[in-house]
Amino acid sequence: MKYAVVDIETTGGSYKNDKITEIAVFVFDGERIIDEFVSLINPECSIPYHISRMTGITNQMVSHAPKFYEVAAKVVEITTDCIFVAHNAVFDYNFIKAEFNALGYTYHRETICTVQMGRKHIPGKKSYSLGNICADLGISINGRHRAAGDALATVELLRYMQHQGSGIFENNIIATGNKRLPSHLHPSIDMEAINKIPDAVGVYYLMDEQQEVIYVGKSLHIRSRIFEHLRNTTKRRSGEMASKIISAGFETSGSELMALIIEAMEIKKRQPYYNKAGRRDSSTWMIIASKNKEGYICLKASAKSAEDDEIITAFEKKDQALSFLDDMIFDFGLCQKLAGRHSGKGACFHFRINRCRGACTGLESPESYNERVMKMLDSDTYDAPDFFVLMPGRHDGENGVLAIRGGRFRGYGFIDKTMSYSPESLADELTPADETRHIRNIIRAFIREKKNLKVVYY
Repeated sequence: MKYAVVDIETTGGSYKNDKITEIAVFVFDGERIIDEFVSLINPECSIPYHISRMTGITNQMVSHAPKFYEVAAKVVEITTDCIFVAHNAVFDYNFIKAEFNALGYTYHRETICTVQMGRKHIPGKKSYSLGNICADLGISINGRHRAAGDALATVELLRYMQHQGSGIFENNIIATGNKRLPSHLHPSIDMEAINKIPDAVGVYYLMDEQQEVIYVGKSLHIRSRIFEHLRNTTKRRSGEMASKIISAGFETSGSELMALIIEAMEIKKRQPYYNKAGRRDSSTWMIIASKNKEGYICLKASAKSAEDDEIITAFEKKDQALSFLDDMIFDFGLCQKLAGRHSGKGACFHFRINRCRGACTGLESPESYNERVMKMLDSDTYDAPDFFVLMPGRHDGENGVLAIRGGRFRGYGFIDKTMSYSPESLADELTPADETRHIRNIIRAFIREKKNLKVVYY
């Protein structure tokens, strides 16, 4: 296994607003450095004076340095097939991802943070900053706050922790040919086959000794996600599942939306033991329905849900979910209190202005109130009854397709980009499917956000 040990210097602390001024990458194979890349970077903006005083990097020094796009290909090349390692990895990794995002490229690597590793495996230190932890361990830093000096010190810190013999790397890295697999894994696990799984968007299947599928998941990077499962022993259930995995299957999907649809269909079909009644919506904020002890259907916007909650729809942001609730309250005369938009004692504000019929005071019966809630739920559907959703396929020559007919999701699949289809012939190419509320929520959320797809009405 190779580790790309990375350090960057920047114009500030925000990857959203600041830029990289220097980058160093040292490829470490566990014994020695086998490749390296170090370069100043022209940030295309001014370096604040206090930053220059700390790093020693001035505006004059970077004025003729390459811009990030000029070294981007080298960064991809030198870190390919490596674990991305940095001291406070989230800082370096987020900056580098942001630079690539600005170029329209998605950069992804598995990461190890030597700060987190140090806290876990070298406990009791007053500080885990690079300067302090290296001073405590007798590791010299030649060029503090310069990318090469800090990255080389991180290599030595990595080497130190590797040589402690405490199983640090066994718990963090699982690689082809590793003779010291973590003890919690099944001795017959087929790591060679797992390492051949592409790190692409799709769905994966984890199998046990009887070749039964015990978990179905989706990921933008399926091989990396499988490795995360194999390393995850933080909770009893996670460790138990990791210990049962013998092999893994996969299917690429070409897009996140198709991966979510296939995942939902496969979980419903297979009911894998460790999926625990299927996955909840992956969107951040959900509208949830549940009955209270008086029998009224209550609604609320929440980032979390219980197993017996019914998820009505989902949004990426809290304000979107609350705006949806407010619209439903107004359109269907619902009670603010029962819809989670009034938290005070007594009647809701709308009752006082004659917009609520009194469900919050018991004046309106549960049967009468719930009838309007059900009408609201029935209205929460697609914007049109008949359309196809087109998205990227598994390769350049195809598209992924979802079919909506009669206001319901009817099928999914892949079609040849070069062929012409009528609505009827296109539908014949797809795998028939039954809609669930969860699937409808997924499709509506992606259409709402217009995430790299095209909607074709007919």
